[in-house]
Amino acid sequence: SGIYPTTSPIGEDVTAVILAGGSGARMRPYTGPKCLVPVGGKPLLYRLIDHLRESGIVSVAVCTGYKAEDVAFAVGQYPEAKDMSLRVVNSGEDISMGQRLSEFSKKLDTPKALVCYGDTLADMDIRELWTHCSDEDAAMVVSTVPLKSVFGIVRTGPESLNRLARIDEKPELPHLVNIGYIVVQSFALLRLEPGDDVPAWVNRIAVEDKVEIYRHSGWHLTINTEQDLIEADEFLSKR
Repeated sequence: SGIYPTTSPIGEDVTAVILAGGSGARMRPYTGPKCLVPVGGKPLLYRLIDHLRESGIVSVAVCTGYKAEDVAFAVGQYPEAKDMSLRVVNSGEDISMGQRLSEFSKKLDTPKALVCYGDTLADMDIRELWTHCSDEDAAMVVSTVPLKSVFGIVRTGPESLNRLARIDEKPELPHLVNIGYIVVQSFALLRLEPGDDVPAWVNRIAVEDKVEIYRHSGWHLTINTEQDLIEADEFLSKR
């Protein structure tokens, strides 16, 4: 695709799972599965699969929900992925993220998994991310980027809270944002509970000091709304 770093193959000890059950309700008038929305002229799911393939991952599971048949058809029709092991796991539309991952885990036959959000693109160097999961004490590694304010932040003066010192236009804040691309040891999937979303699951393991953070320094696009889609199209057109 030309927009992701090409790294040496990771091998066959990982299965990537793409969480692709969303409906994209905030992208009306689009009514298809969220993962199939065209981004830069190509379905979002195809772009994710391209990234995984270029990183050397050969086994991918797509966890579906909304209009699962459409997703399964699209996966089967993508010729560029013919050299990969692609499977679709349909656990039903009205279930939690934790249940989707639990269904996937029953079919997992590799020691690690790479959990990817089906609505996020990033120029993630998956090989570099992978090295952060070499510590056997780490149950998972979560990819993050700095949180940036969408507003100008007003700084007050040292002498009075009513005096403006300066305005910082859309600065980075002292927080990190989870963008998916989570490397998971297979045993961590056993800690899922039925009602879990991803944060609840990660937090359960984090209290045991077994979650490592990876700081991604490149770009990322999370596509939830029609405006996000417009901005992603514009961004990718310049790559």
